[in-house]
Amino acid sequence: MKNFTNKHIIEIDEFTKSKTLKWKIVGGYIKPYNVDMPKPIGGIIANSNTGEDLIFSFENIKERDYICFYFFSKDYKLKLKDKITFLFENDKILSFEVIESSVKAKTNWNDLYKTKTLITQDELILFSKQKLWKWKIEFNNKQIPIIGVANNFYWYNKENFQFVLSNLVDEYMVLVEKNIKNHIPLLDRSEISMKETYKYRKCYVYLMCDTTNNFHKIGISNKPEYRERTLQAEKPSIELLCAKEFPSRVIAESIEKSLHMSFSEKRIRGEWFELNQSEINDIIETLK
Repeated sequence: MKNFTNKHIIEIDEFTKSKTLKWKIVGGYIKPYNVDMPKPIGGIIANSNTGEDLIFSFENIKERDYICFYFFSKDYKLKLKDKITFLFENDKILSFEVIESSVKAKTNWNDLYKTKTLITQDELILFSKQKLWKWKIEFNNKQIPIIGVANNFYWYNKENFQFVLSNLVDEYMVLVEKNIKNHIPLLDRSEISMKETYKYRKCYVYLMCDTTNNFHKIGISNKPEYRERTLQAEKPSIELLCAKEFPSRVIAESIEKSLHMSFSEKRIRGEWFELNQSEINDIIETLK
């Protein structure tokens, strides 16, 4: 099945050292995914009879698993509260609601857009193990739904479509296990609210200290005390010095990034810094 090989990309944030795992090529080196093509799309393309395609992929962003949807604005637009539903041959149904605004995809395609939502481990496994049959896009504005089959009429039709899908999920899960050190799998969809994205939940910026070497960690977490316990499991000498709550992860990330930049010359590795007492006091004062 050499023709259906995938090609992944791992991007590393220089400030936080967090990784993003996504795809440059899905479904192999045959058309339209030839390596010489100037405009590859890192997702599976499923056709509909009316000409609009569903393009989807699985990506890991800041240790979280997402199902990502790409679309060409000339065909349709995915907006908040729109719904993408998958029907499998065992009659199992998965539905994903659009809960964040679409953004322009970072590719060479001028009119390609992207949105994403969290996906559970069981849902990932379902895409791998069960044969996908049909898909449907329902628009909140009462626009006529788009319905298609799990098929690509041009490049990997019939049995090959499921092979491409299963192969993508299986390879994704292996790459995450190998490359994403602090992977946070979503075990139950009830852990998230479908009315808000992960990034809009309250979040803390914290300062921790490793008492064995006096190095300090500047990071963010939804539950800093839990993060402290997980780090202590590996190294008991780590202590939480302070943490400040912010109304969203977006704001917490901006504060964390500013602190990282302010003390960039003191960086030891990742989020760990060698700070003097005056600098420690300044951070504690900031996070009061």
